[in-house]
Amino acid sequence: MNGHTALYAHVSTDDQSHARQKEETWGYATETLDVDPSEIEVYEDTGTGRDTRRDGYQELMQHVRDGEVARVIVLEVSRLSRSMRDLATTVETIVDESDTGLHILDMSLALEPGDDDPYQRAFLNIMGKLTHRSASTVSVSTGSKANCKSSARTVQSRQLSG
Repeated sequence: MNGHTALYAHVSTDDQSHARQKEETWGYATETLDVDPSEIEVYEDTGTGRDTRRDGYQELMQHVRDGEVARVIVLEVSRLSRSMRDLATTVETIVDESDTGLHILDMSLALEPGDDDPYQRAFLNIMGKLTHRSASTVSVSTGSKANCKSSARTVQSRQLSG
């Protein structure tokens, strides 16, 4: 297999740490797959996973498209994307178009180029839909809280000025 092994770690906020994701994916790469540490590159992002406008993700995907990556390892499917459309595009780009392996540890899923196991793809689609639904629920919940805070500020402003 040509290219390096890419580990991708993504957290949503600055308060969170990439450490656990990097440790678990590193251990999997070196212990389970017997990858030499010098052949591992870590990509990481902090911010929303609702779209793919993330620097580390974009760099990873460019390296995948350029044929520089043999496999991508991620701890959870939600670390790649919380959008079903973006997840499908990511998997297609990595596995189908670029002949690169994709390992998602929490699902014990290893998609390899040319390996057309329909059960693994179906399982990935189901988990992707659940991740998308979870993101939508969080977004609605967060949006509601933001609207409540905004309304509270408006009421306070009226009381102070009136």
